[in-house]
Amino acid sequence: MALEFISTIGPWNKINLYTDSLSVLEALNTFKTSKQEILAIKNDILEMSKGKSITLHWIPAHTGIQGNETADSYAKKATTRPNIEKIPKKSFKQLKNAISNVQIQIWQER
Repeated sequence: MALEFISTIGPWNKINLYTDSLSVLEALNTFKTSKQEILAIKNDILEMSKGKSITLHWIPAHTGIQGNETADSYAKKATTRPNIEKIPKKSFKQLKNAISNVQIQIWQER
């Protein structure tokens, strides 16, 4: 999902992706693999890295890293949903505006 998002955002040349899945990083670092998911991720990274530097970082799970805990929470909720709809792609500007609107709404409710 992060790779899909990267393809929709601005013209950055340096991208850092953080994951708590050490097994995925190890699989991506292996030359010989027949797993279709890993091959697809490798292909996506190769396509998106043209003219860019993409660095993958491992972060430990469940150690209180706020962004990671939030992502885990959303992922857990998603697994219990009967129908997962496709989220329409948004531009960076649209996402930034949506976040600003939510922040203003929260601030006004205080």
